[in-house]
Amino acid sequence: MVNEVADDYYAHVLATAPETAYFSGIELDRHDGLSDNSLAAVAASEAAIDAMLARLQTVDADDLAGDPAWITYAYLREEIEAKVGVRVCRTEIWNVNQMGGWQLGYAQIAQLQPVGTAELREQSLARWSKFARLINQEMANLEVGIELGYTAPKTVVERVVDQVDGLLALDIEESPFYSPAARDDDESFAEATRALVVDQITPCLLYT
Repeated sequence: MVNEVADDYYAHVLATAPETAYFSGIELDRHDGLSDNSLAAVAASEAAIDAMLARLQTVDADDLAGDPAWITYAYLREEIEAKVGVRVCRTEIWNVNQMGGWQLGYAQIAQLQPVGTAELREQSLARWSKFARLINQEMANLEVGIELGYTAPKTVVERVVDQVDGLLALDIEESPFYSPAARDDDESFAEATRALVVDQITPCLLYT
């Protein structure tokens, strides 16, 4: 039971937040996934995690004494209960963070995006064609937060604005979101990546 829940949780995290893999040393089969940050997706993820926690709560830890599964149980239960406990903060509707916000995380991921083959180039274009949607959804989530009285401190917001302005000030070839093309020698891929940055990503950043 414990290992089954652990496997399900692992699969859930990679399915809902595949970007996590790049900061956890996990090898992915594909590199075209992007989180769904809509509030509906957040609610669905929370429901799935609640179901996993309910399964763990049926386990008697004393029965696992001397079994390696006890360690898995302890870490997993702590992880899932922490996920549930932090929900009260509603961070999804005031997600403005100058230390680890999306404007920083995705800039890093773009520079880690694997390229070098036709399939990887296709996956890169597929992933970053979804990025404008993610940015727009972040803005929509913040509007919900404002309506409900959740906002980040002004100083934090100002720092994030400065970081976004810094991204916008870069030449296209210097943008982290152009990095996949800069690390590949396919001209058509470079043109398509440039178009994504110019026509989709940059306009969204301008209105954040």
